[in-house]
Amino acid sequence: MGVLTDDAFLQYPPQPIPARELLPEKLPEAWSGESTTALEITNTLSTKVGKPLPWLTVREVIDGALRARLLDRSIDSGSWPCDYTGARAVKIILPREQEAQHQPVSRQPTTIHESRPSSSPTILVAEAALQLDEIQDLSEQVGELMRTVTNAGLNLHFHLRVELVPAAQVSDETLERVNELLEEVSKELRLRRE
Repeated sequence: MGVLTDDAFLQYPPQPIPARELLPEKLPEAWSGESTTALEITNTLSTKVGKPLPWLTVREVIDGALRARLLDRSIDSGSWPCDYTGARAVKIILPREQEAQHQPVSRQPTTIHESRPSSSPTILVAEAALQLDEIQDLSEQVGELMRTVTNAGLNLHFHLRVELVPAAQVSDETLERVNELLEEVSKELRLRRE
């Protein structure tokens, strides 16, 4: 038993949707105050174009809006990316500017130095305090970095330090949610109170 009938026809894939089309002023029906869900965006976009949109199309535009920091996920959001069945749990909000973003950020300069511990070979180390956009830039370079060092017969190791400040203002709920998100990256990546 097939799903297609004799009068069925194939439609062209939908055009890519610009990320700005998800903002409340462009898609007010999807927003309830300053929040929405991936499912609500999917349903509203489908209504707007007059036919169901493929999840892949909607997921790509949401992902683009998140990467461009036009939108953000709430602290209690489900994981992203997800399949269509998880779209209801993905809670999306408008990004909030934090005070720290208005103050000049003192960055530690990137340094490269040689370290010669007595029991290990020479190691070249690069260290920097990275901003969010720089972490995204790094993720885009990882593939090429690995190809470059592998082709040269070398190994590349990454060590990550995550700091949540000020520690005195971090609630147990926030700490638990941040740790859940970090554990999606690695079970060893966990913030602890000292």
